[in-house]
Amino acid sequence: MDTLQGRTEKLSSTYDSFILSLNEGSGVLSGFLSELTETFTFALDALIRFNTSWEDLYEKAESLGRSEGVKKFQKSINELKQNGVPEMEALSVTLGQARLNFLKFDIEGAEKFLFGLPENINLIKFS
Repeated sequence: MDTLQGRTEKLSSTYDSFILSLNEGSGVLSGFLSELTETFTFALDALIRFNTSWEDLYEKAESLGRSEGVKKFQKSINELKQNGVPEMEALSVTLGQARLNFLKFDIEGAEKFLFGLPENINLIKFS
């Protein structure tokens, strides 16, 4: 162990043991570093969100919504087909339900807009 190479190998081995003890340990240092890492991860995620434009966020949400909608649509068709409904009928039923859901969403949005209109007008008057 008198050579630099021997000391470097011992240091490397000790470092590996230290890292393993942190990963497997439940001591104060392990807990602190775990919390610190989680805090940095949260902070970096927040910085990423702050650095993302509204257009990018909208596009991501739209893409995710479209993807989830396609999955839900396909799942509905598959469930109907598994229950013995012919494919074209399953497609028609699923499309009809999607149209009703879309209409319901439009009606709810219109109601929120209309019921909020007097309040919005009052805000405009006194602004």
